[in-house]
Amino acid sequence: GEVDGFIGVRLQTAMVREAFHMVAAGEATMAQIDYAIKNGPGLRWPDAGPCANEIEWIMPHLDGQIDQERYDALMTSDWSRLKGPALNHEFALRLKEQINTRLADERPLDDQLFEERVLKIMQVTQ
Repeated sequence: GEVDGFIGVRLQTAMVREAFHMVAAGEATMAQIDYAIKNGPGLRWPDAGPCANEIEWIMPHLDGQIDQERYDALMTSDWSRLKGPALNHEFALRLKEQINTRLADERPLDDQLFEERVLKIMQVTQ
């Protein structure tokens, strides 16, 4: 079914809200947060987004079995105010199917601009 908002905007909004929680709590300044994002996930995610980066954490043996303890640690850590979804049976099946699809296909999203983005990031960071 349809979902309100665009995927990227919804994810960006969650990150912005967490950032302002950190500022409000005195945990970081806006400048520190901007620096951390520009020099952290912003550079790491162009070739493998946030989901792909976690596949080996939640499925360490890449054997189709999600490690419940690792998943729970990732979704309920103390360092984020937004908790992740519980790993119930239906969600576990959906995750396994999607992880197996990602592992079977080097470019699951048919991303034709991958090389161009990586080259641009390399130019910026040199």
